[in-house]
Amino acid sequence: MAAVGTIRQQEVTGAEGQLLRWLPPVAGMALFLPVALGVTLGGPLPPGDGGLFYLMAQAVGNDPFSYGGEVAFSGMELPFAYPPLGFYLAAVLHRAGLPLEEAMRGVSLAATVLAVGAAGLLLRRLASSWQAALLAVLLLLGLPRFWAGQLAGGGVTRAPGLLFCLLAWLGATALPSGGKGAVLATGGAMGLAMLFHPEMGLYAAAGTAFLAVACRGEGATWRGALGRAAGACLVGAIVSAPWWGVVLARHGPGLLVGTALGSQGEVALRGLVPLLPPVYGEAAPWPVALLAMGGTVAVALRGRPLSLAWALWLVLVDPRKGTVVASLPLALGGGEALAVLLAPFSRWRPAPGVTAAAAAAAAVALALLCPWSAARAAASPSWPLVKVKGEDVDVMAQLGEVLPQGGKIMVLSGEPWIRDPWSDWGPAFTGREFVLTVQGSEWLGPRAFEERRRRYREVQECVRSEDLECIARWVEELRPQAVWVTRECRCPHVEGWLERMAAGRPGEGIYLLE
Repeated sequence: MAAVGTIRQQEVTGAEGQLLRWLPPVAGMALFLPVALGVTLGGPLPPGDGGLFYLMAQAVGNDPFSYGGEVAFSGMELPFAYPPLGFYLAAVLHRAGLPLEEAMRGVSLAATVLAVGAAGLLLRRLASSWQAALLAVLLLLGLPRFWAGQLAGGGVTRAPGLLFCLLAWLGATALPSGGKGAVLATGGAMGLAMLFHPEMGLYAAAGTAFLAVACRGEGATWRGALGRAAGACLVGAIVSAPWWGVVLARHGPGLLVGTALGSQGEVALRGLVPLLPPVYGEAAPWPVALLAMGGTVAVALRGRPLSLAWALWLVLVDPRKGTVVASLPLALGGGEALAVLLAPFSRWRPAPGVTAAAAAAAAVALALLCPWSAARAAASPSWPLVKVKGEDVDVMAQLGEVLPQGGKIMVLSGEPWIRDPWSDWGPAFTGREFVLTVQGSEWLGPRAFEERRRRYREVQECVRSEDLECIARWVEELRPQAVWVTRECRCPHVEGWLERMAAGRPGEGIYLLE
């Protein structure tokens, strides 16, 4: 591995070598598991989003051949074109006896923990030493951007997609020296990533091309490396054909192109902002993110640009999930830089001016800092894994009983839409339209997605400022039959106004409008 500034590893052979090879992935999974359990368990539903995926898994469970048609969700008729493997997996577990929501929770949890292990193996393969790999794994745990979204109910697709993306990257490091088997294994993992999650499939292909060139050996040409990567991508396309073939046959190419454009989000996401703090879930003042980014830049300036070039490439390919996959090269760069600073604990020559005592203190601080950042993630104002409580499920049941079919519901939470699981799970459990639901609208094209995000943002801004005239205008425009004020909403004046104008209150937080 000599291209793009990579470093040759200090290999340790024998039993010790095997132990050190597995230390980063095993340590990473062991440290991450308690965090993941705390985030995922508790509450009647998986945290964060997942309502739309619940309906999709339910649909293929009832009729395995329903995929490719349409699914009704919150007043929208959405093309059932999302990669289906996660839904079929959840449906199989449901048939085996698990409640569907618990099947989704279990898939998300297991796949995310395994993804951390796969990341540890990849970091050990790319890092210059086992010490640098272990430090990189620690940094990765302190970057919730890598794992938070995968633990949501919607992680039933994202988490396995990330896992197989990382396995494809691991295979890509062996492409220059491997034969047809390496091409087939890498392409197979890439195809499975695509069958779970479209963006993870795209990142698997982009990362494979990059790593095949970066990890080519002495004397190997970049054209040959790209040729092997192209072969792996062809295998991935064949493996994922059951998804994209059905979508193209039933909906045409315009659907995939429009969804890809529509899901990119705000203009700021199209730059390099995803590389930098603050990013959701990271504990202020984002010390781990600063260490990772600062270390990556420092290593690049010293002639080893692999990590920085890799992170930039991933974000430029598709910015929407850049915060997830770019975390790994950033952690790698940060681990390499920290390994130099903590050289008294390695076989390297100590860095100038660094004493053993200072290095020991820094090592202990880092070992505490990264788990602290992971544990503190839920306190971030942009943390997406809000948990629906049992009382919230009761409210959904009441709304489904008191409103007729075709009834509309407006949720007032004062939160950003990524922190609003009620408008996502609510339509799945009530069968009614939640007028502010954003999830799923990206499949209706860029204009619809942007309009729904704008509407949601403006309504919740009115709620946070308790601007009653503004809320009244939105109620008049959207015409909901009921308004649900969540327990998280700090808006007593809004509730008082709704109580005065409501025809009845069959349940806490529900206001029926005349």
